[in-house]
Amino acid sequence: MRALSIEYSQPRKMEGTSFTRLGDFLGFHMANPTRTTVFTNPKVHTGLFFEVELDTPIRNIPDGYSVKLEILTQLEKDAKTFSFNVPHTKHGPKALYLGITDEPYATANSIRVFAWKVTILDKAGKPVTAWKSKLWEY
Repeated sequence: MRALSIEYSQPRKMEGTSFTRLGDFLGFHMANPTRTTVFTNPKVHTGLFFEVELDTPIRNIPDGYSVKLEILTQLEKDAKTFSFNVPHTKHGPKALYLGITDEPYATANSIRVFAWKVTILDKAGKPVTAWKSKLWEY
């Protein structure tokens, strides 16, 4: 595998309906080949999401890799950290959606994200690549 890097990352509020596909209405429940998503609460699909665009398809990331997401919002005085496992997928998207779907993020429409940092870690927990917003350093 060539060197892995994050091209960009951005926060966005997403509703559970954003993950509903036409096949779901017809009774076919298949994996979404265009969107790879991980959730802090897998039963809730509404919340604050971070789109992480990689230079490598997710299917080419080695097993055991994880993502550390650190965010600073108006809710906390200090940065809050979330961890996600990079899912194994056969599909080829390069975008990974990190969903913070626990309370209060699942129901609050007015959460403002001031700064964030995304770090991809290897099996040993060592950083492979990172991306941070412009305000993260301040």
